[in-house]
Amino acid sequence: MAATVGFAVLFFYARRVDYFGFDLSIMSFLQGLHTFWIDVVMEAVSGLGFNPLAGWFVGLTILFVYLIGLKWEAVMFCLRRLASEGLS
Repeated sequence: MAATVGFAVLFFYARRVDYFGFDLSIMSFLQGLHTFWIDVVMEAVSGLGFNPLAGWFVGLTILFVYLIGLKWEAVMFCLRRLASEGLS
């Protein structure tokens, strides 16, 4: 319940306020950091959204769900994946 209320508050502020004053200072600070480990982490996280890593990531997620015993959920994930491929 608390997560839902928190999300609703964030949604309200995102629709009403363009940006907060601290947003720009945090953004500038983070963009100013140029260290090796941040670059590696950001490239790894960004890479999950592009081919071929996206397909592997989805496939491994479906396999993990199946292996932990959620067989029906794994089947539904497979059907959703096939449907999304058919739409794109």
